[in-house]
Amino acid sequence: MLGGVDAGVAGQVGELFRGGAAVVAATANAEGRPSITRGWDPTISPDGYVVVCVTASTGSVMRANLAAKGRTKRTTRRPAGEPARR
Repeated sequence: MLGGVDAGVAGQVGELFRGGAAVVAATANAEGRPSITRGWDPTISPDGYVVVCVTASTGSVMRANLAAKGRTKRTTRRPAGEPARR
């Protein structure tokens, strides 16, 4: 199960990830100001969480937001014109 989503949808997400998907990840600070970066190597953990590597340099807004909340929103898309999935 993927965050409460049925196995069929989780399978589609996994297929998207294995197909070389492009990822954009975003966080927000306590005031709601966003920080956006590229992500790569999306996977689904054994317990159903989406795991994405992101650029978050020491001292960056992205790193501060991740330290404060530990969560992101992601948009994942196959390159070359297929529809985006959130």
